[in-house]
Amino acid sequence: MYHPVDDDSAEQRDARQWQFYLLPTALLPAGQASLALSKLYRLGAEQVGWSDLRPAVDSLRQRLEAGAPVRGMLPLFRLEPMKW
Repeated sequence: MYHPVDDDSAEQRDARQWQFYLLPTALLPAGQASLALSKLYRLGAEQVGWSDLRPAVDSLRQRLEAGAPVRGMLPLFRLEPMKW
């Protein structure tokens, strides 16, 4: 989640002002508690607003269950630790 409004119109309790980023769990770096927006973009996160969050989650879940390619799935190998 990210709240881009920082002026007098900001209302942190209003979910319509938030942006949500969807990314398959397998793409998240293990053991990392937070990510910068730039990292989310590089991983291929899908940005959606509050009103589109439920349909976007359902769509991502269906694509993953069907084994369909999902944006951001290709760089999976970069997240695995190097084995020497």
